[in-house]
Amino acid sequence: MPDRRSFLRAAGLAGAAGLAGCSSLFDDESTPTATPAATPTPTDSPTPTDSPTPTESPTPSETPTPSPTPTPQGCVSRETKGDVEPIPLRVDPAGTGSVSPRLSLRWHARLQPGIGSGFLTYTPGEGEAYAIYRLVYSLPGGASSSVSFRPTEGLAVLVRAGQSAWYTGWTLTGLEAAFGAEELTLDPGESASGVVPFAVPRRARNVTLSLWRNDEDSSVGFDVACDPSLDVR
Repeated sequence: MPDRRSFLRAAGLAGAAGLAGCSSLFDDESTPTATPAATPTPTDSPTPTDSPTPTESPTPSETPTPSPTPTPQGCVSRETKGDVEPIPLRVDPAGTGSVSPRLSLRWHARLQPGIGSGFLTYTPGEGEAYAIYRLVYSLPGGASSSVSFRPTEGLAVLVRAGQSAWYTGWTLTGLEAAFGAEELTLDPGESASGVVPFAVPRRARNVTLSLWRNDEDSSVGFDVACDPSLDVR
């Protein structure tokens, strides 16, 4: 026959089971809480394979090879040849006039210590270099008639060095690559090309070609654009 101690032990176990049942019932009626299964596991995060792999980056063969001289940006050329340091070379189109007919004027420029023509090589004065501008004049094919003009009329460069600024005219008129005539005539669709050199200080901050044309002393206007593809020499 069970003694009192065995009876109390059995009653205690029954009571604990009853409390467990009540606790389970209370949990079912409360607001459900997120279970560990609802929490993102590490596998939900991007794995290393989700990141770009080295094969997705440009390979050395896809990287452009730098050119030996700086590439002109916009309408500024910093191209050089020889032992001269780059100087920004520009063209100021403000003096091209607004009259018609109009020619297209494309240009490119380079700074170099000398310039050759035939069997001769010309060098400027001490501490100077040549700012050489290649100019290409074109008459659009849709023009109604031919146009005559002076390709070097009014050309000069504005030189800025230190706190000073001044204009200087072009030189070396007898170059083989220069414009062959003082006045040219272009038919619709035709072009004429030539170089115009200027002796400038190597220490100059920048050089700007000015066309010095206006409606009063010019019978033709110009639409100016830089063209880095032009061969200066």
